[in-house]
Amino acid sequence: MLDTNVLKLAPNVKPSIAGGNPSDFEVPSEDANIQLPPAPTGLSASGAFQNIILTWDLKTYVGHAFVEIHRHTSDSISDATLLARISGFTGVYADAVGTNANYYYWIRAVNVNDDIGPFNSSTGVNGTTQPDIDVILDLLEDQITTSELATSLATQISDIDSLTSNLETFTGYLSSYSGNDLITRIGGLDTSVSTINSSITSINTSISSLNTATSNLQTSISDLSASTADVYIQSTAPTGTIADNSRWYDTSDNNTLHIYFDSDGDGDKEWTSIEDPRIADNESAIATLDAEVFNSDNTSRLATATALSATNTTVTSLNGTVSTLSTDVTSLKGVVFDSNGNSQVATTSALNSLTSDVEAIYDGTNPSLIKTIQSDVTDLEGQVFDANGNARLATASSVSTLTNSVSSQGGDISILQGDVTSLEAQVFDSDGNLQLATATCAFWIDKYGQHTRREYIHPAR
Repeated sequence: MLDTNVLKLAPNVKPSIAGGNPSDFEVPSEDANIQLPPAPTGLSASGAFQNIILTWDLKTYVGHAFVEIHRHTSDSISDATLLARISGFTGVYADAVGTNANYYYWIRAVNVNDDIGPFNSSTGVNGTTQPDIDVILDLLEDQITTSELATSLATQISDIDSLTSNLETFTGYLSSYSGNDLITRIGGLDTSVSTINSSITSINTSISSLNTATSNLQTSISDLSASTADVYIQSTAPTGTIADNSRWYDTSDNNTLHIYFDSDGDGDKEWTSIEDPRIADNESAIATLDAEVFNSDNTSRLATATALSATNTTVTSLNGTVSTLSTDVTSLKGVVFDSNGNSQVATTSALNSLTSDVEAIYDGTNPSLIKTIQSDVTDLEGQVFDANGNARLATASSVSTLTNSVSSQGGDISILQGDVTSLEAQVFDSDGNLQLATATCAFWIDKYGQHTRREYIHPAR
């Protein structure tokens, strides 16, 4: 019947104690505009030092009379008692419970027909006040003189006198102090600070210059990498999808750099080496130079094997003639005879002339015939020149001409050989007069830088 509003509880009667006593119920009024109270929401309990402050929200409705506040020391709604009735929609109440108090609270609304609405919740909202501040101070007062904090503070306080004395000494306010006063020392500090500021200014300038250099370096790096996409470091050319202007360092070819772009303008991009092609051209030209001879107009001429072989044969023949001449000279060291077979003295003048002739042919301090020919042959291996110094082809005809020249020189050697043979019969002085070989004679013949002593004894002795 309470749910259908046929009856309502009498004031100060709780649902838990309502029973069969008719006085516990009343008949609601006939005012149809009066609404049943809604349940309050948002109840909170904040504890201060002496009071627990309650706040709540209540939806506005027609016929509101007041809000009942119930409390208990434990979270038990059935044991809660009515604490107060708050008229209107105030939504605030201060419960003066004193310090260190703890309670649970519930609230509900009642309309003018004494219709009681539901509680905010079956679970109570807890509120606790703070401990008494005077009690806390009393506890601290009893503890601070015996705690470690008091001992520590006492130590620090005892140092104050010593610090004060040191401060007075430093500032120069003691008569026993003989140093500069504080103002003078502060002036010195100002100078030091000024010097430090100057140094800081210089450092800032250096930092600014460094920042500028760093910025320039970053710009240079950006310029170098602006058009570079991907970088490959491998022994084979990268394939697949390659970004424009990518770079490839070929590890199989001394890290030669290649760039991926359309180098020949045919519309297709390819890996193109940026190595200077002139280097390879020069290497090829040097290799070719090993087998070629050039004219004065840089026209290439072939140094044929036939021409070089003919030159070698001629030189070999010339060497044979020189060897024969050397044998004849060696025989001359023993004795010299006239046309009648009589031994003749080999005068110093004659022998010196002979030595000079031999040296002129084969060896000597001045360029000799053989050395000159050898030098010409050596030059022929690289290039052949005409009388005007122009480079000529080492043709068979030019080599033949060289052979004839060598043969002619060989004829001169043969004539000289005949003169040496005649010398074996007699020796002449510088005027061409025959000279007598004395009873004893000793002479030296100089050949290839060596001296051999020969002694001759006349037969009559």
